[in-house]
Amino acid sequence: MQNNNKENSGSFKNFFKDKGYYIVLILCLVAVGISGYVFVSSAVRQKDAVVSGQESLSVPTKIEDESKTPQSSDSKSTSAQTDLDTSVSSFGDTQEEEETPSDASQSQSSDTSQTPESNSQEPATLETAWPIDGSMLQSYSIDQLTYNATMQDWRTHNGIDIAAELGQTVMAAADGTVTALYEDDYLGTTVVLSHGNGYTTRYCNLNEETSVQIGDTLKCGDAVGTVGQTALLEVGTDPHLHFEVYKDNASIDPVTFLS
Repeated sequence: MQNNNKENSGSFKNFFKDKGYYIVLILCLVAVGISGYVFVSSAVRQKDAVVSGQESLSVPTKIEDESKTPQSSDSKSTSAQTDLDTSVSSFGDTQEEEETPSDASQSQSSDTSQTPESNSQEPATLETAWPIDGSMLQSYSIDQLTYNATMQDWRTHNGIDIAAELGQTVMAAADGTVTALYEDDYLGTTVVLSHGNGYTTRYCNLNEETSVQIGDTLKCGDAVGTVGQTALLEVGTDPHLHFEVYKDNASIDPVTFLS
């Protein structure tokens, strides 16, 4: 009996000794297979979990996409009607805005038409009179040369010479204020009156003693002075008044002012 056991034990050992390499190899393969299965199963579960998570996260996206889906025909019709109403309203507002300047211009035109006529009318014409009675010795000539008997040459003449007697009274040609009184090197004693509206008059070749002072206010026909012989430039001419008129500091023909 013992011999049989020993034989069996020996044969078993021999079996493992001869086949042990293959057994170990098989066990290793089984272990590798089990490990691979476990790994693959785990990977599959993780993938399923990821997919499941993505599906759960895709729900809001799907809902958002549904909100962007085309509207129904009824909704489109309502939207189109709303847009049409808005366009009509906008057009009406724009038309009112465009009409506003026109209304403003009409109002401005109406206000302008209601402006008092006194603002648009020219200043009243000055009442004028000749400063002295007498004939004209030399006329106004600003564009052409005239002969000067005293200087014996040809030159312009920016006034008129009115014949008079020495000491004859010279009068203001219009209402005005005395703004200057001086001795001119060529035209002698000179008085200047300002009449407003840009007009001034000059009375030259007067006697040194005058009837006025600077600042005096004169009426048309009031005395300014008397005729003298103080104008060295015209001393070779008979006694006279040299009379000049200016408009906005520009010389004009005195006859035009007096007429």
